[in-house]
This record gives sequence, structure tokens and C-alpha cells, in this order.
Amino acid sequence: TTTFRTIPHDGSAAASLATYLRTQAGLARSAVVEMEGWYQWSLDYYSTTFTSLGGTITSRREVSSTDDFSATLSAIQAENADVIFYVDSDPERAGEFSRTAHDMGIADVVIAWNTWGNDEWLLTHYAEAAGPAAAENDYGLIPYRRVSDMPGWPSFQADYQAAGFGEPDSLAPFAYDAAWIVAAAADRADSADPGAIRDEIAATLNY
Repeated sequence: TTTFRTIPHDGSAAASLATYLRTQAGLARSAVVEMEGWYQWSLDYYSTTFTSLGGTITSRREVSSTDDFSATLSAIQAENADVIFYVDSDPERAGEFSRTAHDMGIADVVIAWNTWGNDEWLLTHYAEAAGPAAAENDYGLIPYRRVSDMPGWPSFQADYQAAGFGEPDSLAPFAYDAAWIVAAAADRADSADPGAIRDEIAATLNY
């Protein structure tokens, strides 16, 4: 009750994708593949959401390099999965995963890739690596909004640089908003009491 966010937590995007694939696309069976070193809890959110909506997770696997793709996909092929949720930050490697599946004849299984980024250039690189035939029915999840699409971004960027902070990264706008939300809450509370400020933060709407 004392923690607030100006951006959804990292697991929410994976849960949203699982909801879409299950309820909108009507896919019932999903395999999950993670490139080694990524966050297990991201797969947890996806898997938990998918199964809570009546879907089945056929397997959960980890690969350490592109050399593992063929063997992993062969095993998944025997599971009759409708979709493979693949987590990897590298668009070329993710595209190669899709192309490998397509070349193995797994063309009717949807590849749903978590880009872990916020820019559409990731999708371009993915499509180039996969090739048009393989990428055609794939999904690419962009968890964060592109900063260039944010209202007021040009002026924020200019002010940020003028203040000597350099180029704002993708989290800078959310930190900026968070600071002003706390300041405005303290002003409305007319108090330095943490409890009073917390209540005003909780009451903040449509900031």
C-alpha cells in the first residue's frame, strides 16, 4: 500500500500477450522457450495467465544458443502446440528461431516473441532475420511505449538536455512524472508527514 508505479511492471506485458493469444486468437496449447539468462518470472506471468484462461502449457524449455533451436523445436513439434512463446532480447536471433521453425515444417505454429524493448526497429530486424514467409503470422510484443509517441516528448527532450542530463532514456519520463506526483501530493497534503503524502499519492487521478 506504499508502492506506486508510473509504468506497468515487467510481467504485465507477458500476461497481456497470453490473454490475447488465448481469448482473442483462440490458441489453446502453448510451449514456452527462453534464451538462457532471461527472467524466469516473465515466463511465469505468461504461463500462469495462459493456464488460468483454460490453456495448456505443453513444455517450458531453455536454449543457450541458436545451435539448440532445431532440437528444441523438434521436441515441441511432437507436443502439438498452437503457439510458442519465445523470450529473447536479440531480434536477429529471435527471427532465426522463427525461420528455423518454418524450415522444419512447423509453419502452422504461431511464434510469439517478447522483444523486451520499445521500438519498432526490433520488429524490422526480426522480420529480416526470419524472412517474410516465416514472419507472416508471428506476433511481436513491445512491452513499453516508444518515447517518441509520448505527448509532449519533443519539449521534454529539449528541457532534459538543456538541464544538462544528456539524452533521456526510455525510463526518464516515468521518473520525471513520479517525482512530480510526489511533489504535488506533498503540496496537497500541506504536510511532511509520510502517511498524509501517501494518501494523496493514492488519490491521484488522471495525472
